[in-house]
Amino acid sequence: MGFFAKVAPRHWLLIASVPLVLCALIVVFSRRNETVGLHKSIRIDDFSFTVDRVRELPDRLLADITIRNEAARVSFDFDPSLIALCDERGAFSVGMAERGSAANLHLTAGASGSATVKFPPPNKGVHAYLRWSFGGGLGRLADDVLYGSKRVRIR
Repeated sequence: MGFFAKVAPRHWLLIASVPLVLCALIVVFSRRNETVGLHKSIRIDDFSFTVDRVRELPDRLLADITIRNEAARVSFDFDPSLIALCDERGAFSVGMAERGSAANLHLTAGASGSATVKFPPPNKGVHAYLRWSFGGGLGRLADDVLYGSKRVRIR
């Protein structure tokens, strides 16, 4: 009889969980948070996002964004709600397409495009950031765990 034949059934769960825990630790420790400024690209998976210009108006904030699909075969549908305006206090608002800008931008593999995204004005006197999140609140949590927080400081 070998070693595994002598292991009590209640210990199998513990033995089976060790590789899962090791994989989870590798994922968590290999991710990195990234904060960049204007005109710097943030890469998430096969996509790069660059905030080219930000305009603060009395009733809204407008961000001109360039999106690059760097995938070899997969197309990407950019939706302005993938980008959120947040600040250091935790205030959070989802982006909307500005009038005259494409609400949804379809990018084939290797293509790039631009969009103007509208947000409510940020709180005064605090640092403001644009961050990317796929899939709402749960997706934002998954992105933070898997990729780290990716954001652009705009103020």
